Amino acid sequence: MTNFINRTAILFGMFFFIAHAVFAAGAVEIRLKDAVSTALKENLSLAEEALLIEASRANVTSAEGEFDPALNFDVTNRSEKAGTLSLLSGSETETLGYGVSLGGKVKTGTTYELRWASEKVRRSESPYLLINPYYSSSLQATVKQPVLKGFGYSVQKSRIDAAKGALEISRLKAGQRAMDIINDTVKAYWDLYFARENHKVAGLSAALAESLLKEVEARIKTGELAPVELFKAEAELALREEKLLGAKKAVYDSEDALRALMN
Repeated sequence: MTNFINRTAILFGMFFFIAHAVFAAGAVEIRLKDAVSTALKENLSLAEEALLIEASRANVTSAEGEFDPALNFDVTNRSEKAGTLSLLSGSETETLGYGVSLGGKVKTGTTYELRWASEKVRRSESPYLLINPYYSSSLQATVKQPVLKGFGYSVQKSRIDAAKGALEISRLKAGQRAMDIINDTVKAYWDLYFARENHKVAGLSAALAESLLKEVEARIKTGELAPVELFKAEAELALREEKLLGAKKAVYDSEDALRALMN
């Protein structure tokens, strides 16, 4: 029985030596603030929340853009031939037009437009026109105010308010998600710390049990203790070695949990 316990202890010792070597080779010392910073930086769900914030901010810009003034410029060119019954039969009229307009909408719902237009008209084979080509231009201002549907500052601004509300909700969700990540990372960090400390204690406990077993074996040989005490010492060593294995597994599990949070 003693030889079996010794062989078991040797196997356990080899296992922990190899596990410790593997663990030490891949070990990376990291501070709590660095762990939290990495978790916030690498978390995919938080990156998604950041994209949602940008999308909400773009919606606010789009809603506010409804009230930005617009400047337009247009050019038209058309050609017409006179009918057979016309005094200008056989002539062709070519019209080249230019237009510039500035318009938009204000937050009361009022729409406005200021437009300047100019035309150059040329007629071929037209002896009745003293000036050919001739020019015309016009300046037109238009203002419209809805009095029923769409009337009022609050109605016109509702789309902007809704977009800003959605942006604030996105920010709050991202902040809450960040706080959850921080809390989970801090908890996982300290869980790993306590798991390692518990593993150290379990190792010391197993070493004491092994030392006690050797002492019991020596005292049995000298006749100070009954042989039955050997079974108690062996059982105690096996129990503490089992706890040592559990403590080591807890260390690995805690490391995996922290790695997962840090992505």
